[in-house]
Amino acid sequence: MKVLLYTESINDCSIKLLDTILKVVPEEQIIFTINLEALRASLLGSSSQSPIVVTHVNSLMNISELIHVKDLLDNHFLIIVSESRDKEMVARSRQLYPRLLSFSDENFGVVAAVINKQLARLKESETGSKDVCETLVQRFGS
Repeated sequence: MKVLLYTESINDCSIKLLDTILKVVPEEQIIFTINLEALRASLLGSSSQSPIVVTHVNSLMNISELIHVKDLLDNHFLIIVSESRDKEMVARSRQLYPRLLSFSDENFGVVAAVINKQLARLKESETGSKDVCETLVQRFGS
């Protein structure tokens, strides 16, 4: 799994967000969840490689629920797409320390670009780790 997409309801915005993610991530590397328990289980079951978590929020209650699982989100690359620019909604969203806070009325191209860049970083760090291991084995033997 590379991307975990969480939304509390399926609507035009969440479908558009999923379509955007599918442009940069193969379908088999995406987990789509629509309830908090499924999100929690996916976060607990994620491998040591932290996935990118994209959340689509449309209510203060939804943000409050996410704040309750903040400890599980802390080690993940978090992107929040909010349906509201309400000051309280934005402030509560920022409590989760997302790498990107975007809004549903904006172009999702920014979300795709950020995901793409993070995937490139993850790939680079994996390749870099393998190169270091190979160099050590060549230099010092197995």
